[in-house]
Amino acid sequence: MAAFYLSLLLLPLYAKSAAIPSVTLNEILPSPEGEDAKEEWIELFNSGYVVVELADWQIADTKGSIKTYTLPKNAQIPGQGFLILGRPQTKITLNNDIDGLQLIYKGAIVDFVEYAKAPKGQSSNKTGSGWVWSKSLTPGSKNIIPAPESKKTGLKIDAQTKAEKSGPVEMFKEKKIAAISGQIPKPSRPIYSFLTAFLLAAFSGAAILLLKKNLS
Repeated sequence: MAAFYLSLLLLPLYAKSAAIPSVTLNEILPSPEGEDAKEEWIELFNSGYVVVELADWQIADTKGSIKTYTLPKNAQIPGQGFLILGRPQTKITLNNDIDGLQLIYKGAIVDFVEYAKAPKGQSSNKTGSGWVWSKSLTPGSKNIIPAPESKKTGLKIDAQTKAEKSGPVEMFKEKKIAAISGQIPKPSRPIYSFLTAFLLAAFSGAAILLLKKNLS
């Protein structure tokens, strides 16, 4: 008897459900590399773990020539599964400049997305923090989100920073050379030394001659 009641409790976890709004918009391709009328598509994702019957669910765009698509009675999506709906099937035109989509269940909007200026060949992907464009198209599988680009900042390197980057050995060498060069006196110019010696010799010779004259 206990097993019977337990099975009744567990039955909803495995039964197909038409009332679980775990289905969301997951990825859309508004501007494909090929022809828009044939290559555009919309992807739905079921984040739950049971099959969801999609009969009478609707998808509608929000800009331009608005079109509403009602999913057929046999439409369903498995747990943790995907469903791809192409433009030839839905007749929904995803405008390249600006547009939006609504996922409707029993007259209520359960999910939506809006975008502007769709990049060529990129799909818009749902993430935990919003929708982002990606060049990696993944219809029927998990989205591939590009890593954010890091911005390189310019660095101004002065003489001290440059010396520090050269390492402690190079810094010690530079300081030692500077200290030694500061102790060495600057050599005097040769022409000034020659003139000084010549004047001293001439003065000494004149003094000796004058002394001899006075003594004679």
